[in-house]
Amino acid sequence: MGGNAFDTPAQRILQPQYNALKAHAFAALAEHFDQMESPRNLLSKTDHGDLDVIVGYAGPIPGGDEEWVPSTLKDEIEKVKESTVVTSDLPKPNDDNLPIPDPLLEEIIKKLGITPPNPPPQEQASAVVFKPNDGGTIKLIGTGKMLLGKEVDELRELCGTMRHSLGATGWRRRGPEISFKVPCGIITRDESADVEDDKFYQVDVLLVSPESFAFNHLMSSYSSTGVLLGRVLRQLSRSFTLHLTHLVVRHSPYFGIPPIDITLTTSPAEFCDWLGLNYKVWKDEGDRWENEADFWKWMTTAREGSPAAQATNKVAMRTRTVTDEGSTNKKRRKRADFADRFYDWLRSESQWAPTPDQGEPTISPPESVPPTPTPLPTSGPNDAENTTASLPTIDQILSAKAANQSKSPASSCNPDNPSFIDPDHPKPLDARVAAAIEYWKKQETYDAILAERKVVAKVLADRQRDRVDRRDKATEGENDYQAEVKDW
Repeated sequence: MGGNAFDTPAQRILQPQYNALKAHAFAALAEHFDQMESPRNLLSKTDHGDLDVIVGYAGPIPGGDEEWVPSTLKDEIEKVKESTVVTSDLPKPNDDNLPIPDPLLEEIIKKLGITPPNPPPQEQASAVVFKPNDGGTIKLIGTGKMLLGKEVDELRELCGTMRHSLGATGWRRRGPEISFKVPCGIITRDESADVEDDKFYQVDVLLVSPESFAFNHLMSSYSSTGVLLGRVLRQLSRSFTLHLTHLVVRHSPYFGIPPIDITLTTSPAEFCDWLGLNYKVWKDEGDRWENEADFWKWMTTAREGSPAAQATNKVAMRTRTVTDEGSTNKKRRKRADFADRFYDWLRSESQWAPTPDQGEPTISPPESVPPTPTPLPTSGPNDAENTTASLPTIDQILSAKAANQSKSPASSCNPDNPSFIDPDHPKPLDARVAAAIEYWKKQETYDAILAERKVVAKVLADRQRDRVDRRDKATEGENDYQAEVKDW
């Protein structure tokens, strides 16, 4: 979060302190997690807003925005008051309802050493149970209701345990991301800094499922990997959606019905191989890249004819749009800045820079014409031979549509009435997405979900027709009535 997770901004972290903080955090969290990584940074980056740590976590991750804050003296006094037992109504030894022991009988029993046959068990002092969130209060951030349940309690306990391990003075959780206040004195060894509670470094721990851990590490590195690769994929098709943890195809076969989401992969190696990038180079050399150009060169050194090569060439031939800084928030402006710097480098210094004989780049809206399919891989990562299938060209698509208008329309609406859903003619996948589904062997999964959507579409279509029929009958009845009135 750039060091702004708490009400008071965290201290900026210079590179020596960053290295020390990272070593401290990894040592503290090693007892809780087997998988731990920090997103990679370029060597030219010399200061940081916070330290990000990605950890593999197999447990459930409930939502909710909450924080733990240490209790003040006033809070502790109130807790003591609430837990104090009122003893005024408890029976006293001399109360009338208790028998008064005979002193002579007590003396005899004492001298003879008589003990009861079954003496009552002596109460043993119970061991103190460690509760990691003791000494503070968990509060809701913003509005809403506090979540309850076993899963939430377990996650809060984990947050408290991590706080103790890190030596942090507070934590805030927003879903899977937990931010910690680590006093600067722990890292700098400055005793005076320990007294100043407002000076702290921020450590953000992101809980990620173990199967998505490596993918998240790739996408979150260099601050812009996911942003730039996501925009490259959108040049192929707007149905491709790149998340921090997986690649998805999202397609809406029927208007007004939830789209179909198909997860293609959570493996960074398989993703890069399909896209045309060298994941081994990223793993072996990526931690030594000095500046953005080193990262961009890897991202644009794509296998010939691969999806990445096609998309990169398309980006290089287009002019970038000017971002209106007043109409976007800080996060969006930062992403746009990443993309703008990449686009400028791509069109001026990369191997994809347009040559003078190609003319000036032109703006071409991605949805203005059907996509131009070129050969894309359709054999998946587990096939014996990774061959390339030739898909139809744009001319073939247009001529086929002109030759046979009776085939499936590009829209899921009824051609006779565009406002009606046509269950028998769902909107088809574009050629690039169809190739990707075949490559990842997801056709059977897609067809099964499409069949479910078709059932829903038929129900909605029947309701639409029934509603129109009732309206037509009402209109017809009104017309007959008006005609009768006119005849009178």
